[in-house]
Amino acid sequence: MIQLINQARQNAGLPPYTINHQLMQLAQERAVALANGPFTSDMTPYGWPAQMEQAAGIAAQGMGAENIAEASSVTVAFNMLMASPPHRANILDPNETQIGVGVAPWGSGVAISELFIGPSL
Repeated sequence: MIQLINQARQNAGLPPYTINHQLMQLAQERAVALANGPFTSDMTPYGWPAQMEQAAGIAAQGMGAENIAEASSVTVAFNMLMASPPHRANILDPNETQIGVGVAPWGSGVAISELFIGPSL
């Protein structure tokens, strides 16, 4: 997924995201929670993405942006997100510089959480 996202950013003339390993862990927790339901960004017990990031001690510009998807594959999820203007805007946001992605099995496909933040403070 990160490779697909960074290719889309490159095609748009943007720098690639830097992988933030702490965000990767949080995104994986969120993907597992999505796979177990319900499908929402306000997840028990984590709250909204910015709340989870703050609780983990992350301090960055532009915290809280997230894309979530459930699809038959990572590629299908990526295409769905890029076809949705608000999700595409998160992927191509020039102010966001770091990413974490989590992928978990969901039915016969995958549940995905993408977390985006700007430069660390």
